[in-house]
Amino acid sequence: MKKEHQNLGASKNIKKARSRNTKSQLNQLKQPEQPKQPIIKWGHETEITDISWLWKPLIPYGKVTLIEGAGGDGKSTLILTIAAMVSIGKTPPTLQDGELLPSESREPQTVFYLTNEDEVSDSSLKKFRRAGGDMTRFAYSGELKYHVTMKEHELIRIIEETGAKLFIIDPFQAF
Repeated sequence: MKKEHQNLGASKNIKKARSRNTKSQLNQLKQPEQPKQPIIKWGHETEITDISWLWKPLIPYGKVTLIEGAGGDGKSTLILTIAAMVSIGKTPPTLQDGELLPSESREPQTVFYLTNEDEVSDSSLKKFRRAGGDMTRFAYSGELKYHVTMKEHELIRIIEETGAKLFIIDPFQAF
């Protein structure tokens, strides 16, 4: 039904264009939008860059990291503990050559937490605070009535408005 409605709208526009005798408008309306072509790049034209790590070698900045496991395995607790460390300017400890290296200090950063699994006030915030997180650096959307969707423009707006360096979607499959 929706497609028929769109076609009716297009045919009305074609009739309007015909009545005004504007060939260029008519041609634009008749031509279907061309499918987008994949972008092809060449290695010799690409600058090689280094990865910036939130938690080396497990969680890079600016990339997607998935944490998976069965329900009750502690995935939310783990990521909220990492978020708490980020919010107070600590890196999670790193295991290197079988040796546990101490946590490093860095500038405290804002975290954004998107969820629809738990009420944030009675579950996630408690875990974040228990892990020592800075509540002034924890922004979220998760009240089941009014939460963010996974539309790109919304995610970009949130990152820009909050300055979040860590964006958590918990659980990812719910969105």
